[in-house]
Amino acid sequence: RHEAVARRAEIAQVFGLIDNDSSGSIDFGEMLQAALRAGFDPSQAEELRSNFEARGGEIGIDEFTELLAEREDLNACMEGLLAEGRKKRERQERIRNPIKVSASQNRRAGRSTNTRPSLADMRLDQQRSELLEAKRKQPLPSP
Repeated sequence: RHEAVARRAEIAQVFGLIDNDSSGSIDFGEMLQAALRAGFDPSQAEELRSNFEARGGEIGIDEFTELLAEREDLNACMEGLLAEGRKKRERQERIRNPIKVSASQNRRAGRSTNTRPSLADMRLDQQRSELLEAKRKQPLPSP
């Protein structure tokens, strides 16, 4: 059941990526453009056109789901489109919230995401400052 819900969400996500004009339906041109970006074999374009014409030229999400069930080559393209969608969302997230993305990048790199120094770090900084100040106050040795 969880897998079916996740699959339906993926299909809806890909459908949204393909539906360039946000009309709630996909025409052959939108589908072909997206499929070609994701590695679809151009020699299969006429067969895909026939699939669309058999459904009235445009398809909604339910017909898109049916088409994916019928065509294994489109399922492979869907994975490519999902990856493209993830990259697009990450770029948008970096633009909207660069600090948050930087923190997640730090976590992936194994670095701390805490931007405030810890109390121990502040104490070490204070001790270093005091040592440097004490050294500056010491007279220089005579030659």
